[in-house]
Amino acid sequence: RLHWRGAKPVRPAQKAGETMFAGVDRDAVVDALRSDGLFSGLALPQSIHEEIASFAKRTSCFGNFDRRLEFLPVKHAEAEKHFGRPLLSGHFFERILDCNAALTVQRDPLLLDIAAH
Repeated sequence: RLHWRGAKPVRPAQKAGETMFAGVDRDAVVDALRSDGLFSGLALPQSIHEEIASFAKRTSCFGNFDRRLEFLPVKHAEAEKHFGRPLLSGHFFERILDCNAALTVQRDPLLLDIAAH
């Protein structure tokens, strides 16, 4: 919370543009993040969710932030056996740039505006 006290106020975006999160109030999100550290009122549109899920099913990721531990998420159990260790996380790193839906989320004007605050 000390960070918020020292941070400069941010002006609202002049032109927010079209967001995929219609009806979400930026100020409510920012207030919740500042007070609780969490906001649960955002839901991806079904088409975005499906495209990201499809990308994740067909694209190899890297286990435990280690590029030597490459595997397909749908073969997680097999990969743990193959590598002989638990794979607690999978990361796509720059491969996520090949997923248009993920980039759409990353560039959403509402999310950018929330992050600026």
